[in-house]
Amino acid sequence: MMVADGSYTGIGNCNLDFDGKTITIKSLNGPLRCIIDGEPSGHEKGFYFHNGEDENSVIEGFTFTHFLHAIDIGDSSPTIKSCIFFDNGWQNDDESSAINLNLVTT
Repeated sequence: MMVADGSYTGIGNCNLDFDGKTITIKSLNGPLRCIIDGEPSGHEKGFYFHNGEDENSVIEGFTFTHFLHAIDIGDSSPTIKSCIFFDNGWQNDDESSAINLNLVTT
């Protein structure tokens, strides 16, 4: 799936879930021209991987800004290529990060 240049905000552009599917989402012209912005709503996540997605689930060429966690990964191992993470995490929150990994250990 190719995404056109622009700045994407609001409800339909956050908490995006691959739902275990093998999908590649790639910006048309790279991260300087394709921005996913958690503002003004202050959404927690841009993308959420938690259904066993593997390296064949790909996000490529985006800038992520204004999320608690731009990408939240649990029980999955997606591929993230050529992305920029800018001004993510919330002030005074020790659990904020650009990419949040919920690793399962045995």
